[in-house]
Amino acid sequence: MRRRRSVAAPDRTILTIVGLALVIAGAAAVAVGAGLLRNVASPDDRLDMSGVNAAVSASWWPIAAGVAALLLVLLGLWWIRAHRPGPRTKVLGLPGSRTGDRLRVDPDAVAAAAESVLEEEPEVRAASLRLREEDRALVVVGRIRVAPRADVDTVARRVDETLRDAGRVLGRELVGRIHLAVAPRGRAERRVR
Repeated sequence: MRRRRSVAAPDRTILTIVGLALVIAGAAAVAVGAGLLRNVASPDDRLDMSGVNAAVSASWWPIAAGVAALLLVLLGLWWIRAHRPGPRTKVLGLPGSRTGDRLRVDPDAVAAAAESVLEEEPEVRAASLRLREEDRALVVVGRIRVAPRADVDTVARRVDETLRDAGRVLGRELVGRIHLAVAPRGRAERRVR
């Protein structure tokens, strides 16, 4: 599943906070087990909870707890919605099949094949494509990262050819909504095959 960019930073932040809390809790458990915290607190010391008891018994506490709970519920609902995958195209029937729609093709396989064809081009560094059905039209959406000195017209022509070929396979015309991004200069891009 591809993650949406809008949740990538919060995911990393929360994961970092939870990871640090677990590391601190683990280190504290090891320190208590090894007896390293004897000098910090003696067994005779008592924890003063009077401030907590006063706050919990205050008249504003139920309202504050309710607002905090509501905010956590809304945050949870946003989190679930943000991680929900986008609309998927159902398995498509291939034209020319004498057996009706028995011959089928997975749209993700078509998108992956188009990615592979485009990544064979020397000017293309990476391609990420998805096939969606929008208003009864098949739309290829995605991003293609090209070399800094790439001829954009050549890459655009190659994208058009690839979409035409994929459309012939499916027996339907494909519409492309593809973002061409230029790889940054100064660092070598890795090509993964």
